[in-house]
Amino acid sequence: MSYETSDVKSVQKFLGEVKELADKINGTLPEDAEVKFDFDDFSEKFYKANDGIIKNRDTLKKEKIKLAEEYESYKSQIEEKWGSIDENLPDQYNKVVEELGSIKAAMKDDKVDLDVIKQQHQSEIERLQKQWEKQLADKTKELVEQNESLNKKAETFQNLHFNNLKREGLQKELERLNVNPEDRSLIMQANLGRAEISQTENGEYDVFFKDDNGQSLPKSDFWNAWASDEHNAKYILAEQNTGGGASGTTKAKGSSKLEQLQKKFNEATDLKTKIQISEEMARIK
Repeated sequence: MSYETSDVKSVQKFLGEVKELADKINGTLPEDAEVKFDFDDFSEKFYKANDGIIKNRDTLKKEKIKLAEEYESYKSQIEEKWGSIDENLPDQYNKVVEELGSIKAAMKDDKVDLDVIKQQHQSEIERLQKQWEKQLADKTKELVEQNESLNKKAETFQNLHFNNLKREGLQKELERLNVNPEDRSLIMQANLGRAEISQTENGEYDVFFKDDNGQSLPKSDFWNAWASDEHNAKYILAEQNTGGGASGTTKAKGSSKLEQLQKKFNEATDLKTKIQISEEMARIK
């Protein structure tokens, strides 16, 4: 048997109050009174009674501990054989019983009346419907935002790719025409604005250039026509010919054939004729 600190303090306080009460009672009685409040006798009986209470309490505590240990042992044996015990099983069972009762109430001619079931769960159906609608709206918004973000990134990368295609296409054309490297930067700045990207017949992207009339031309056609214009001849370097003489000679761009074609090109009024002439001039060069 054990006493806790709270037990001792409580008993001391109680007996102190009883002692004060006994003194007051005895103080009001005559000295020769036959019956008086015997505090010593009361306290002795109280101690004996209290010992019994403490003993019973200790016994109950031991029994509680024993029962808890037995429960854990029993629970372990059950879980080892059948798996873990769901603490919410009673509540789940009660819900199943309630649901079965609802279904039974909805039975009509050995069939379940779905309308009755719907009425029984109308509030839950409405709650779930609102919940699903909100989830759908949130998910839709999230997907729309993601799609817009991806489209912006794709557009940015496409613009960068197209700009590179334009610049590279123009650089190759200037190299093909043997344009003076010192003039290429200025010519590129003046003509990059004409460049645009279009899909060819095989589905690939290529560079096209708009002429002064706004017509989109393949890059080779546009730059052949540009090179054939007498105003641009100053930007094109003469090709070197190392044959026919000790020191070699420079191939004259002003040969009679080229001069005739150049004259036809300058006199031509339609784009198709100009392109045809420029292609013929390019073959001679």
